[in-house]
Amino acid sequence: QRTAQLLMNDFELSGVHLDEEGRKLCVALDQQLQVLKLRILSTFHEPVVLKRRVLPEVLSMFASLPTTHDGNFIVTYQHNHYHPKVRRKSYDVHYQHNVQRADLLYQLLNSRHALATAVGYSHFAERALRFSSAATVDRAITFLEKMSDEVRPRADKEVAVLKH
Repeated sequence: QRTAQLLMNDFELSGVHLDEEGRKLCVALDQQLQVLKLRILSTFHEPVVLKRRVLPEVLSMFASLPTTHDGNFIVTYQHNHYHPKVRRKSYDVHYQHNVQRADLLYQLLNSRHALATAVGYSHFAERALRFSSAATVDRAITFLEKMSDEVRPRADKEVAVLKH
């Protein structure tokens, strides 16, 4: 019985209950989502090219970065660099200056929204939470707010201890 309920839940989320046109749309959107996810993941290891004038000082001081033929820097995430500021700045640069990845993320968000509305939800969060322990967006927000209220004082105490 539990297996049957799980299958019914999956059918609802994937649009199996829709007419032929709706099912085809859901299949196409799901395939588009899979491709977008793979494309986004593939961008995480690609280097970022930065003009010399926008390179953070810490990277130019401590990291020996390769350059392009026109003198721009090629930045990769220096996750194992000995200097913590270089690690942090290379992380920031690598993940903030990728227009292609941002475009893919917007496409992913739009496709998720389209899939959610195609199967009858007002937005993707509602669809994603439907069969979770939170069940609704309001319950998830309430949970997060309660956790934040309870964790914040403890975190503040830990930060105070670290500062002294």
